[in-house]
Amino acid sequence: MKMGCDSSVVVSNLLIDMYGKCKCVEDAVDIFEMMRGNDIFSWNSIVSIHEECGDHDGTLRLLDRMMGAGIQPD
Repeated sequence: MKMGCDSSVVVSNLLIDMYGKCKCVEDAVDIFEMMRGNDIFSWNSIVSIHEECGDHDGTLRLLDRMMGAGIQPD
């Protein structure tokens, strides 16, 4: 992010995944919310992070938001 690479969807997706694996949910959510265009990989990562951390209600809210954005889960 310091080098300006955070505008890349690929880099942002990797950061979301990394923070999720470290159980840093808030940091992952911050990156997700800052992205200008969340793709299916972004959504899958953030949903998985919430589920793995036991936030089942958050998972369902994200799935609802995802489908509201016109992205179908796969």
